[in-house]
Amino acid sequence: MAIGGEQRQTPHGEPLVVSSRSPAPLHLATGLLDRAVAFGVLLLCTLLTLAVYGQSLRFAFTFDDPLDLPRAEGRSIWSLFSSSESYAYYRPIPFVLWKIAHAIQGRYSEATLHGLTLVCHILAAWFLYLLLRRLTGNYWGAVPAILFVTYPFSYQAAFGAHTLFHPLMTAALLLSLLLYYDARTWPANAATVNEATANEATRSRPALGGYWLRYGFSLLATLIGLWTHESGVIILPLIVGLELLLTVRNARAEPSRSLLRVAPYAAAAALFLLVWTIVPKFDRPEGWSPASLLPNARYFLQGTIWPVAAQLKRLGERFGFDPVGALWPAIVVTLLVVLALYIVGRRPRTALVALGAVAIILFPAWAILNWVYVEDAPRLLYPAAPAIAALWGLLPSLRFRQAAVTWGWRAFSLLILLLVTVQSLNFIAVRRDMWAEGTVLVHAVADVGAAHPDRPILFLNVPAWFAPKFPEYPVGHVGLTALPGYVGLGRSVYIQRGVQPPIESRGYYPDVNGWKYDFNTHGGPATLDEFAVLVRRVDTVYLVEMLPTGARIRDVGSLVPNGADRQASGPRFGDALTLTAAQVAFAGNDLTVDLTWAVLAPVPGDILPVLRVRDSNGQVVAEWRKYPLADIAAPRLWQVGDRVRDRPRLTLPATLAAGNYTIGLSWEEKTTKTPLQGVTSDGTTLGPDGVQLSEFSWP
Repeated sequence: MAIGGEQRQTPHGEPLVVSSRSPAPLHLATGLLDRAVAFGVLLLCTLLTLAVYGQSLRFAFTFDDPLDLPRAEGRSIWSLFSSSESYAYYRPIPFVLWKIAHAIQGRYSEATLHGLTLVCHILAAWFLYLLLRRLTGNYWGAVPAILFVTYPFSYQAAFGAHTLFHPLMTAALLLSLLLYYDARTWPANAATVNEATANEATRSRPALGGYWLRYGFSLLATLIGLWTHESGVIILPLIVGLELLLTVRNARAEPSRSLLRVAPYAAAAALFLLVWTIVPKFDRPEGWSPASLLPNARYFLQGTIWPVAAQLKRLGERFGFDPVGALWPAIVVTLLVVLALYIVGRRPRTALVALGAVAIILFPAWAILNWVYVEDAPRLLYPAAPAIAALWGLLPSLRFRQAAVTWGWRAFSLLILLLVTVQSLNFIAVRRDMWAEGTVLVHAVADVGAAHPDRPILFLNVPAWFAPKFPEYPVGHVGLTALPGYVGLGRSVYIQRGVQPPIESRGYYPDVNGWKYDFNTHGGPATLDEFAVLVRRVDTVYLVEMLPTGARIRDVGSLVPNGADRQASGPRFGDALTLTAAQVAFAGNDLTVDLTWAVLAPVPGDILPVLRVRDSNGQVVAEWRKYPLADIAAPRLWQVGDRVRDRPRLTLPATLAAGNYTIGLSWEEKTTKTPLQGVTSDGTTLGPDGVQLSEFSWP
């Protein structure tokens, strides 16, 4: 369909590309309407993207951001195009953009780098509308543009900074297709000389400048897509498909001309593949297995029928069936129903073209990637999202033989798509909250790390990823990878604060299911014997606690070898442990005690400190009974001469009655709870509760 041209329908209802020879006033009016609607769709996509994803401009760098964004440091632009160095992929253009942004701003700006991703997301949605406007000859492309912006599986690509690969490639390929269409149909939709006065020679002369400008920029967009992401090679079959579609529509085959038009795109793809083969790259860690083909296909088809797939978990709970087992039948039935609707609605070619584009776009990921990788990567669906959105978003454009049926169908289908969009927005809102919580966590880690730029520290129980307690789709992971285990925390601190401290990270019995999202920890678990070695190498130990208010990081203490004062005085427990300093602080219902111990003799057995808060009647109202340093520093593994600072924190009951309370500190055997005898600095024997640290009144 030529913009501004007459739209005719075949007996089956498919639009034809016809010459634009309408009267000048009509042509002008249609052209103005096209521009107004195109601008309105651009504005709509911008506002909708900012509403859904705009908060990402303040989000911290997560996932692979600390690895990918700094890769261009110390490298020339030429080296980015000629070598991948330690990178497993070859995607130079995003690295060049990040290098330029860093050179201009002198830092890695969250707003700038997330903003690049959002700009590409907006442009991809707009280019999708413009392409569908040309292909369908109507304005229904606005609906797929909205569905594309809110497509749920795009969240991983749209919220990230390093995931610029996917939106940039997708926008570039859509632009390439759009400009190819304009160049291919240029003589028909060029505003030429008035037909009433032009001679035949003038009318038939193509506007060569406009043609080559569009064709050249289409090739340029192709090159950008290719050198942005390896999957850009899909542009060749997409261009071939578009050329075949236009040839069929025109009902006039010109194989030689078609081959000449497509040949430069084939050459560009071949050149990229040649360069990709030659350029040194790091070996991919994931192996391939043919066993991945079936689950990969199931996952990608789940994304294709997302409006239906999103209902399976709830329906399974209500009617007692397995949503995973029901996924394949749902895929088959849904696609057959959609195809039937397009056939009855006299648009069968639309469904076939959309599904064909989905297959072309997802084929490389389906055929090459391992399922273990795919199930963690909803971003892989991003390049196919325009075709998927078109498949569903053009359903309201169907026309039936009865006008009443057509308008009834349009009202019904638009209502269903509105409900689907609301559901998608709710899905994305949960991930937006995950990213906000991840931002609090990453910034807190960065602040602590920046305070120790040159000294080693240890973090305990840092969440590596968040996952919803009730995933909305049958297969795949749909959470947030905040600080993946293969990215050192020091690297995360570097990209946030510009310094890279030596940081160790371990997990020790975290409550991974006790927060609003499930999570697992950064760094592997360690035994008490391993911690005994580790705490001697670091300055301070920090514990991450996931609270209803978000991540809280606190200093839980340190162990300094040979740091004890051999002449230290103070309350002593056994011959080994002397309390040299003690402070008590309150913050709401939290009570923090800051203790310093000097180890002056071998520690007798498996003992631990005990804090007890008693009321005026001697009843225990709160107790803390763990190894020091958040339960990782077993005193039996301490060495003579160690100085240990321990900062336990216990929470007083919310129902604590008004009155006077005391805080006692003692030591006892871990299993039998046998007290370790204590004495004051002057030798007076201490009672079972040991030394009284403080008295306080509540409230």
